[in-house]
Amino acid sequence: MLNRLALLALPLFAVALFAGCETTRTDAPDAGDAYQGARAVPVIQQMHGSDPALDAPRVTLIQDRPALDNLDADSFDELDVNFTEHDVVVFALGEQPTGGYWAHITGVQQVGDVLYVQGIVNQPGEDEAATQALTYPYAVAVIPKTDASIALSDIQEVTGETRPE
Repeated sequence: MLNRLALLALPLFAVALFAGCETTRTDAPDAGDAYQGARAVPVIQQMHGSDPALDAPRVTLIQDRPALDNLDADSFDELDVNFTEHDVVVFALGEQPTGGYWAHITGVQQVGDVLYVQGIVNQPGEDEAATQALTYPYAVAVIPKTDASIALSDIQEVTGETRPE
């Protein structure tokens, strides 16, 4: 029963992720136009984990240390970022009911002042054993400094997969 509820909840989660992003903008290009004229942004460093400070779904562009510190994510203390040369993209799934959920950033594209964060969201498979505890999965990517002002998500959903390294 719980697995069926989790399976039904993933599409709702996806809607919440897109609706709940801090960086929503109404004049951004639609998905069909998203990558015309795109420039790939290299991912210099990436980390994954779970942090209760990231209790809401979000895709956020962080361009300075105070903004990173404002997230209150203890997991980010180990990030050594020189913000004169780099930005940080945070992709968080928010609170999840069990283990087995994860986020992974597969790429970043820039179109004008918009960063499109491409990623994968996994939920545990129906018969997969998962830790019975709340989790707060996230992925963070350090990228070269950009002139972007907003980050939007372009997410693929999978079930029961192993996170890419």
